[in-house]
Amino acid sequence: MNGFGIRAKVAALTGFCLVFALIATLVLLSWMQVNVNRDREVLASYMRRTELARVQQVNFRKQLQEWKNILLRGHRPEDFESNRRLFLEQERLVQENGKALTGMLTQPALRAREVEFLKAHEELGRRYRNALGVFEQSGRLDFQSADRLVRGMDRVPTDLIDGLVASTANDFEQYKTSHAAVLLDEQRYALGVALSVFLGLMLASHLLARRITRSIHHLTQTVARISAEKDYSLRAQRSSRDELGQLTDGFNEMLAQIQQRNAALQQSHDDLAERVAERDHAEEALLVSQALYHSLVVQLPVGIFRKDAAGRYVFVNPRFCELKHMPADQILGWTAPEICVRESQNATSMWRSELAVQGTMHHEQIMRSGQPVALEETYTGPDGQPQHWQVVKSAVFGPDQAIIGSQGVVLDITERMRTERALRESEEHFRFLNDLAKATRALADPEQIMAVTARMLGEHLGASRCAYADVEKDGEQFAILHDYTDGCMSTVGNYQLSLFGARPVAKLQSGQTLVIRNVETELLPGDGAEMFNAIGIQAIITCPLVKDGILRAMMAVHQTTPRDWTPGEVAIVQEVVERCWATIERRAAEENLRQSEALLHIAGRTARLGGWTVDLPEVRITWSDEMCAIHDVAPGTVPEFEQALSSYAPQSREPLRKAYEACVREGTPFDLEAELITAKGRHVWVRAIGEAERNAAGTITRVQGALQDITARRQAALELEQAHAQLLAASLKADMAEFATGILHDIGNVLNSANVASFCVADSLRKSKAGNLSKVVALLREHENDFGDFFTNNPKGRQVPVYLAQLAGQLAEEQAGALRELAQLQKNLEHIKEVVARQQGLAKTPGATEAVNVPELVEDALRMNLSGAAQHDIEVIRDFKAVPPVRVEKHKVLQILVNLVRNAKQSCEVSGRHEKKLGIHTTRDNDHIRIAVSDNGVGIPPENLARIFSHGFTTKKDGHGFGLHSCALAAAEMGGTLTTHSDGIGQGATFTLELPINAAQDQP
Repeated sequence: MNGFGIRAKVAALTGFCLVFALIATLVLLSWMQVNVNRDREVLASYMRRTELARVQQVNFRKQLQEWKNILLRGHRPEDFESNRRLFLEQERLVQENGKALTGMLTQPALRAREVEFLKAHEELGRRYRNALGVFEQSGRLDFQSADRLVRGMDRVPTDLIDGLVASTANDFEQYKTSHAAVLLDEQRYALGVALSVFLGLMLASHLLARRITRSIHHLTQTVARISAEKDYSLRAQRSSRDELGQLTDGFNEMLAQIQQRNAALQQSHDDLAERVAERDHAEEALLVSQALYHSLVVQLPVGIFRKDAAGRYVFVNPRFCELKHMPADQILGWTAPEICVRESQNATSMWRSELAVQGTMHHEQIMRSGQPVALEETYTGPDGQPQHWQVVKSAVFGPDQAIIGSQGVVLDITERMRTERALRESEEHFRFLNDLAKATRALADPEQIMAVTARMLGEHLGASRCAYADVEKDGEQFAILHDYTDGCMSTVGNYQLSLFGARPVAKLQSGQTLVIRNVETELLPGDGAEMFNAIGIQAIITCPLVKDGILRAMMAVHQTTPRDWTPGEVAIVQEVVERCWATIERRAAEENLRQSEALLHIAGRTARLGGWTVDLPEVRITWSDEMCAIHDVAPGTVPEFEQALSSYAPQSREPLRKAYEACVREGTPFDLEAELITAKGRHVWVRAIGEAERNAAGTITRVQGALQDITARRQAALELEQAHAQLLAASLKADMAEFATGILHDIGNVLNSANVASFCVADSLRKSKAGNLSKVVALLREHENDFGDFFTNNPKGRQVPVYLAQLAGQLAEEQAGALRELAQLQKNLEHIKEVVARQQGLAKTPGATEAVNVPELVEDALRMNLSGAAQHDIEVIRDFKAVPPVRVEKHKVLQILVNLVRNAKQSCEVSGRHEKKLGIHTTRDNDHIRIAVSDNGVGIPPENLARIFSHGFTTKKDGHGFGLHSCALAAAEMGGTLTTHSDGIGQGATFTLELPINAAQDQP
């Protein structure tokens, strides 16, 4: 029955039904067919609208892509025109699709949205064409500017068309959903009618109804799944070849077309999305690349330039301008030769014509071959120093890979060149120093060391001559002992330093290196140029050796022609000379060390002094050879600690052990004398000295020390004690002699004062006017008979009373002076008696003290010498500050003051000064009093100040060197001091006696 139509099947089955059933059935079937056809048309209409909206969306996106193609790949005219035609074609298709879709849309909202899209699309097209037209009229197509004018204008139509497509698809889905429900209701209604009409034929029509409804139900399920899953690959199952089968086939064919078109749309959408994403990514990458390129070009420490095909600069970065010392606006648009012509009058310009010509040749070569060019260029900078540049030039390619210009990178390698040169010089420098050290390592003779050094230094520098000289002690004469020469005369000989000019000599004497690059230009004729020229020197480096501020030696490198010595050459000469002299001093020190070690060995053997060490914590003992000799063991013996300790006498072991353990534990040093029993059984006395040695952490790591055989010293000490007892008696006699000497000196001082006083009395008597009294008496005797007339009328008689009155006054003055001198003489005699008594008391009991007034005691000392001072016109200056009475041995202090005043007076007498001054000052300083005696006499030489108080030292022809010595002793006995000060010969001197007040007052 599959070959029959549905009507034939129904007629065959319902032939036996009533006419009413037949008519009802026919009406129902007709009604169902009409609904199916209507639904098919509506579904097809929805599908056409959805497809047309998607096509319009695709065409619009293609139009936008063609606009981007114009901007991205429209640089060539033919590409531009082709892309613009495609753009206009897509625009036309969008408009046509839009108009067709407008007529099909029945919903007012969708129709209004489509109309709004078409208006926005027309406005967008108009703006695109206006943007392109503006730049076509200007004659220069700037695609980036055109893009900026219309950027963002496509958002409105894009949003409208996307919304329209989404709304159309949504309506389609809603219709399919509602259509399925309506269709299901209609089927149910038809089934109910069929059941009610053909109740009697239920069994007969069951198969037909089931067959019909199954196909339709399957079709609706397929539609529902397609609507829900959006999977257009699903197909409705065909169950027969009747109209339902045809409907199913039509539905499946429609699905196939929809699937094909949807796949095409999806592919177009994916392609468009991919192209848009690629474009966005490309734009982002372009922006990042441009930013990175700009940042890199601006911040790179290299100069970058680019030239067009004609060789004109079209781009330069800031570093290139800095290297060329020219702003960019003076470089861009010019060729290098044109800039050189413009800068020809600028002496400091970094644009050189020969390099510009060379650069033009390189540009033409690159334009022809495209091969890069690398080279180094050398310029003279504004500071006059050479500058080295490394330049790499290459081709600039256009979009079609054609060469459109050249570009280059300029790197300033001046510092690198200088560093490499300095490194080479440093390597040569250290290689030469190493060779010099090897050559002089085995030499010990200073002359050989200097000769080898001079030769190697001269050869290394390529100098004409290298010489060294010793300077005499006078600092003027110097002798060149040896020199190395290379084709020039030798300068060995004696010279005067001053002939080489004051300025060079002053520099050498101050320890500075003398560097002259051209004698003719750096030295004036009177500044040593003649002497340098005389010995053939036009350039020189001289290094002085100054010790203790005195120029001792020199070493110099000569050049017979002017030479610009480099700092490296000056430095190597200085270092070689310093090393040479250091080597000589080190060799001398090593020789002295060897001699000292030999002497130390001899001294240790002679003094019987050995060394020992104990390394901790191993307690490893080391003995020197002399240590072994003291113990009477073989050299190199290494004893154990207990073995070494057992070699001492029993009474010495425990003190040594305790001292050693304290040194190990606490680092306490020890110095002990002990009795040692040697391996041969000899008993010797030794002095053991030890101390601890710590590491950086403060831990004791070693105990070391010395051991000296003091047997002979102890024997000598015993003998010395015996000799000391024998000398005690002799010392008593010597003390008595010293006491006698002190008595005689003190009495001599007082006798001198007494002699002066007696001389003054005798001189006063000789010059006395009493001798004239006899003449007056004789005159009176002549006129004893006429006194009245004589005193009244005789002129001589009238003068006698006046004369006698005057004579009486003079005699009274003479008597008073004589009495004063006699009193002073009496005091001197009493002082002599007290001195004798004091010296006698030294052998018995200490001298008694008494409270004395210091100014009065000073006046007594002055009076003992006052008459002599007056005779020699010596001005005595008294400066007595308030001081308390002190308890002292009066005559000791008086003895000291008399000595000091007399010495000051004598110093003034022999000084030859017109104004002679003697000053005496008393002051108090806390718990001390000071009595200072000063003069402006001959003074004291500095070398005599240290021994002025020594016994036996004197500067007087008739002196015995005991006065000041005894004064110093007396001051010390009273707990005081006696000091002196003088600024030198002719500056006078000051002697200061200082006594402690408390100590003096507490004495009984």
